[in-house]
Amino acid sequence: RDVQLIRHELLVVMLQLAKCHAATGAISESAGVTQGPYRLFVDALEQGFRAQHSLQYYAARLGYAASTLSRACLRMEGRSAKQVIDRRVTLEAQRLLAHADTPVATIGHELGFSEPTNFVKFFRRMTGVTPAAFRQRYTGDRDG
Repeated sequence: RDVQLIRHELLVVMLQLAKCHAATGAISESAGVTQGPYRLFVDALEQGFRAQHSLQYYAARLGYAASTLSRACLRMEGRSAKQVIDRRVTLEAQRLLAHADTPVATIGHELGFSEPTNFVKFFRRMTGVTPAAFRQRYTGDRDG
C-alpha cells in the first residue's frame, strides 16, 4: 500500500510540474506555430474538463479545427487532443477517488458524466480497473 501511495503522490507532483512548466512558457520554442493552439487548449481544458469532454467543444470555443488541436497535442505530448482530455478527466477522477470519501456516482456526476455507469465504463477503459477497485487499492476502503 505504501508503494502505491508513493506512486500516486509522484503522479500528482508530475502534474504540478507539468502545469508549472506550461505556465512559465518553458515549452520548447521549436514547437513554433503548434505552441499557441496547444497552450490555449490546455488552458481551456483546465477550466472546463469537469463539464466538457468533447474535442469539438474546445475547438469551437478556441476557433480552431479539431484536427489542428490534435496535431498540436501530438507534437507537444505525443497524444491526440481527445487523449489529452480523457487523461485529464482520469487524473482528476483518480485524485478524487484517492483523497475524498465522495461516493463514486457523485464523483462521476462532478466530472460531467450523466450516468454512473458511463463514468465506470470510462474509468475502467482508461485505467483497467473500476473506480471502486481503484479506491480500494489506494485507500483500503472496501465500501467504494
